[in-house]
Amino acid sequence: MGVVGVILSAAATALLALAAVIVIDFLRLPRSRHLPWKRAVLLYLLRRGGRLVGYLKWRQFVKESKNLLQTQEQFVLNQIRANASSDYGRAHNFSSITSLEEFRRTQPITTYSDYEDYISRVERGDYGAMFGDRQPPAMFGCSSGTTGRAKLIPISTRGLDFTAMVAGFYGSEQRDLLPISLGRSLSTFCAPRYRFTDSGIKIGSVMATAMQSPTATLLGTLPPEAMTIGDQEASKYVGLLFGLRDPNVERLDGSFASNMFTLLKFLEDHWQSLVRDLRRGRLDEKVNVTPEVREKLNELLQPEPERAAQLEVEFSKGFDNIMMRIFPKMSLVASNSSGSSMAVYKERCRPYLGDLTIHSPIYICTEGLLGMNIRHGRDRPGYVLVPSEAYLEFLPVDDQGVAAEGAQPVQANEVEVGKMYEIIITNVSGFYRYRLGDIVEVVGFFNQIPLVDFMFRNGQMLNVNFEKLSEQSFTSSLESAVHCWGGIKLLDFTTAESVLSREGADGQPPHYLVFLETEGGIPTEKQKNMIDEKLCEQNYVYKSFRVKNAIGPMKVMSVIPGTFSKYRDQLISGSSTFLLQFKQPRVLRSEKQVQFFMEHRLEEKKQ
Repeated sequence: MGVVGVILSAAATALLALAAVIVIDFLRLPRSRHLPWKRAVLLYLLRRGGRLVGYLKWRQFVKESKNLLQTQEQFVLNQIRANASSDYGRAHNFSSITSLEEFRRTQPITTYSDYEDYISRVERGDYGAMFGDRQPPAMFGCSSGTTGRAKLIPISTRGLDFTAMVAGFYGSEQRDLLPISLGRSLSTFCAPRYRFTDSGIKIGSVMATAMQSPTATLLGTLPPEAMTIGDQEASKYVGLLFGLRDPNVERLDGSFASNMFTLLKFLEDHWQSLVRDLRRGRLDEKVNVTPEVREKLNELLQPEPERAAQLEVEFSKGFDNIMMRIFPKMSLVASNSSGSSMAVYKERCRPYLGDLTIHSPIYICTEGLLGMNIRHGRDRPGYVLVPSEAYLEFLPVDDQGVAAEGAQPVQANEVEVGKMYEIIITNVSGFYRYRLGDIVEVVGFFNQIPLVDFMFRNGQMLNVNFEKLSEQSFTSSLESAVHCWGGIKLLDFTTAESVLSREGADGQPPHYLVFLETEGGIPTEKQKNMIDEKLCEQNYVYKSFRVKNAIGPMKVMSVIPGTFSKYRDQLISGSSTFLLQFKQPRVLRSEKQVQFFMEHRLEEKKQ
């Protein structure tokens, strides 16, 4: 045998040995009998491959974190050069920009109104309005519309590619969040109502698009056959049904804490029907799915009397710590819970979750993926920003989210821990120095890159007499009051300025309207008044306006159970907003919105 033959023989032996190691490694992992062999192999390869990609991406990220401004400058110049020939680029003289300093000096701070005409042209097929290669965007993202009407945001192909970056963060310090196992996550999915432009570009939720990817579907217990269900209640039911049958579920996934609480409450309300369906191996006839989907799902189901009996015993004991009791291998709950708007929901989830960690994995918006939480296991997240994916500047603001007159954005290396800022973003999809409206607090650093925590949206502010009360301030006072209410639990809330109510004038000073949905009882007038009292205690500006009667006492109203779910369903049914993308507005901005809640009031309970 010649030298070549020896080399080939050795290579073949090495490959056989590697294959044997892989097979042994795969076979040693526990596999749910509900996970087909083909999907199990793909899941194994995804987890092993993801670990390798993650290791390489993490090394790249650490290098970038030590050369922040150089990385950021390269990102900006790449975007400028790519789109210099676009109409927006020519109008803003992109071709003459040669440095980050020049970009900041010559380009204005922008808002959505600066792009509306350009976006309308792209929507009609004139792609050169914003993009130098004159290629269509991958899709139009539809923002959740928390602070106003939903906006169309062009998303480039790169803007949709989060896979490698996410793997990077899970490749090192966060590797325990994606263990090498065949355990899957329980999640639900309600198919969004996509629209299309006249030129054929999809309009919808970026989050929904990501969740429909083959990689995402492989990680969960929800079968592909269920991904077309467009009814919200049905999608929750089916997602829970297929998740409950697998006792080896390792993770519970939800987009926002609000969706997580809704899902857990749904489980508590419908467990008997779910157990019955597991026992008989068929989907309840009342679940609103098409005959075709029902037939496919029933083919996947089979009677599970033992699992049904186990679940029935645990559910009958109550729902404290229920997830650990029915899924003993569960180690993580992944749900975005940052910001004051999610604080109420996060607390409502805790009784169901027991000691499980609620990990808020990513900081994402329609305009881009801004950061990944590298503070796993801590109550407060720290999202590390990604310098190669977006250029971020920080506008200093006070604790109400208001910037001082003449304030200018600073760069990431100039921020201070403990200070609050509004994010200014330059992204990969045609936005430059764009005011995102997100208020963040800097909570630390990773090398030269700041770690931030999302606080609130700038538009979520009450302002009846120039007091400019932030969502964070109101939510904190509300929670303080609720803690004094004994067994009454707050399920949801929203607010409005009295000028928007048909009943809000009548010579009274301007005031806040507060709509509450509770369980365990209805707060009395005395208990409701505590909210105003706590806000006066915690916010000097508000108290000063109340003392001089420039702001009247807030009007707190309890609403009929299910009102917030009905409001959410009504909004989603008439828009392109994705169910898991929806965030309950904490400040209502139209008479129509306020009137909806006024019409769903309970009769006032006497003191």
